[in-house]
Amino acid sequence: MGFPAAQPGLAYRQPPEGFIPDEVFCFKYYRTVGLDNVVRFGEHRLQIMPTNGRLSYARARGEIHERLVPTSGLAVSGYQVSTVRGSRTQGEEYSPGYTRYG
Repeated sequence: MGFPAAQPGLAYRQPPEGFIPDEVFCFKYYRTVGLDNVVRFGEHRLQIMPTNGRLSYARARGEIHERLVPTSGLAVSGYQVSTVRGSRTQGEEYSPGYTRYG
């Protein structure tokens, strides 16, 4: 049961210039940076390193992107910042990837 297309050609549009699929096709979580420059993401703690001319990101509001591949990124005020995964607390098991948290 099929019908011929009303118009020839493709049915999708080309993405605009500068389109970054990893920033669109991901889970996004909003977090506030702690006074110690650490963002809590579920059981993980991500320490924000000084970048973009800022020494501290304390109390900054940011967006964590959990991508479809096992990586994540953190953007604060639209700038991608580098993070270091914090050490485990006593009794906490290591998990190689991130899991979804709201």
